[in-house]
Amino acid sequence: MMKIDTIVSPREISIVCQGAISPGITDQCLRSLRAAFPGAQLILSTWTGSDVSELDVDKVICSPDPGTVVVDEVVGTLNNVNRQLVSTQAGLKAADRHYILKTRTDLLFRDAGFLSYFGKYDAIPSQYFRNRLLICSYYTRNPRVFRTCFHPSDWLVFGRTEDVRAYYGNIKLMTKEESVWFKTHEKQSSLFINYISRYTPEQHIFLSFLRIRQEVTCNCYYDWNRSLAEQTEQAFAECFVVLDYKRQLDLSFPKYDPNRYLEKHTLVGHWQWRALYEHYCRKGPSALWFFSRMQALFFMTVTYARKTLIRLLDGLGIKEYVKSLLQNNRKHHASN
Repeated sequence: MMKIDTIVSPREISIVCQGAISPGITDQCLRSLRAAFPGAQLILSTWTGSDVSELDVDKVICSPDPGTVVVDEVVGTLNNVNRQLVSTQAGLKAADRHYILKTRTDLLFRDAGFLSYFGKYDAIPSQYFRNRLLICSYYTRNPRVFRTCFHPSDWLVFGRTEDVRAYYGNIKLMTKEESVWFKTHEKQSSLFINYISRYTPEQHIFLSFLRIRQEVTCNCYYDWNRSLAEQTEQAFAECFVVLDYKRQLDLSFPKYDPNRYLEKHTLVGHWQWRALYEHYCRKGPSALWFFSRMQALFFMTVTYARKTLIRLLDGLGIKEYVKSLLQNNRKHHASN
């Protein structure tokens, strides 16, 4: 049995904070990282020409901006996967500690307590890494509820330096053809009605990693069948430890409220991930597995009803109006 590491000192960590400089937020992000991880190496990986003069970091890596693509022309949603890959890969090369935390320039950390989960579930070794990577529940999609496969969160990744580099290091940028795939290919799904990329950024990264090691047949972002769902679950159990946003991972995302529209029920939370680990890795009877299946069945029904309503609102041309009303209502209640 392999030796399990359970305690990681912040001084052993290189933090790769990647992305654009967000005025008023990135400085808070970097200060929160300094406070939560005293002694860690703090690397900012951003774009050439960015103003970093007032930011407290140990290293600054500037790369040419690869640009982005509009993937939903109705609301102007951008596909930033190539930006994430360029800035992450450049930052990883500059890291020189035993462990790496890859995070974003707009995430605020309150503490490093989540490090206690590192190595906790590696008594059964991962097929892919020396230690499973720690990731966030948002937006690690549950393929039995949302019916989107191979969609782990890309907000943050923590693990051994060699493992994080193996995860990101050999991934190629998304091609122009794949970024506007459904402009030239027929779409046979109403999931993300106006989305035109072949894959979401999360899928592009994870599928690219897996396909270096094995054959994975997933033709586009909405491709789903029972076999793909099971492959997704097993890959999640083997590659990651999923930690709950604002519970095991005490952080905040000031850019937007990720708890909107009951989306947490479409995600793999920590206890659902433990059910996957017990089923696919321990391979024994599991009450968690049974309850996770029952919960997934219930919320699959709820999610289907929600998507039907969204399609109806979109068909009436009022989806974005209703969304703005809901967002304003949440802001009003939050201010009170």
